[in-house]
Amino acid sequence: MNSLFLTAFKPSLAKRRAIAGITITEFMIGLALSMIVMLFALALFWSTRVTYLTQDHTAKMNETGRFVSQTLTRLIRQTAFVPIGDEDGTPIQLTKANFQHGVHGYDGKFIAETGLENPPLPPLEPPTTACPAGLNFCDSITLRFFGAGIPGSNDGSVTDCVGQPIPAPLAAGGGDPLTAETDRAANHLFLNLSKPDAQGVVEPQLSCRWRSLKEGFVTTAPLATGIEALQFLYGVEVRGGAGLSFLTAEQINAIVTPTSPSWGASVAPSSWLKVVAVRYAFIVRSPRGARTDLDTNVYSLFGTENTPGVYPYNADPGTQIDASTLPAEERTRLRKVFSGVVLLHNEAEGGM
Repeated sequence: MNSLFLTAFKPSLAKRRAIAGITITEFMIGLALSMIVMLFALALFWSTRVTYLTQDHTAKMNETGRFVSQTLTRLIRQTAFVPIGDEDGTPIQLTKANFQHGVHGYDGKFIAETGLENPPLPPLEPPTTACPAGLNFCDSITLRFFGAGIPGSNDGSVTDCVGQPIPAPLAAGGGDPLTAETDRAANHLFLNLSKPDAQGVVEPQLSCRWRSLKEGFVTTAPLATGIEALQFLYGVEVRGGAGLSFLTAEQINAIVTPTSPSWGASVAPSSWLKVVAVRYAFIVRSPRGARTDLDTNVYSLFGTENTPGVYPYNADPGTQIDASTLPAEERTRLRKVFSGVVLLHNEAEGGM
């Protein structure tokens, strides 16, 4: 009787295991499987984070590149605008008096604020400063342009690098050209270094010196951060209809330009009057740590060829950046090259 009673109430094998718990082997297997799942989840999270950061940095680089390209294109193109200077509709002549050119470039250097405030007449040059250490041989460019609207006021269609509307020049009267440089807006675009942030990090940035036409003071304002290199070439027409030849600023300065009889003996010749196009290129870089490997790319700002031969990178520092030669902390950044050509449709003094 007792035996039958014990047999009837004897727990099953499954119940006995539930009461006894799991073995150490089962625990270790479960723990290993959990760790594998966790590792896969962490890898997926890290991959997603890297992809997101790359896309975010790329989008910001594209946005910065578009802004700088649009700003350069607009300002350079405005130098070709010739307003009507007289009541009879006679355009102001850019080849006389102080208005010899609207574009002037500098290789690997930039001018001081005083140079923008009182631009000397060619062939004199304003005082210049070499690019700060840490910048890749930055070029700079000075742009002067007229405003638009009723003479003496503005209609908002012409603005400088900081959005200041430029008024139309006052009528010269009698067909004579204007003689005051203060009637033209003046912008000087160059690379500079930002102020140190909370961690002491400085970044290269595109800066603009601009002159207020109303108050007359000169101010420097940052436009975009992360512009690692900035280069300009200047197009002049080749005689015989062979197209354009793009030269550096020093090569433009070296062009021998005879005095034009229409200017008068008191006006010095300027080879910058021959410039009919400006070619620009720059590199936008992301913050540090944007990539998981070290950058080994070679960035050619003006392409690998320039007819009739290979572009002389050795003769024009800064037009080719080899990332493998940069410091290790700078090689963890993303980089992208932007470039463009702006044609000028103002008067030119012939080709070369």
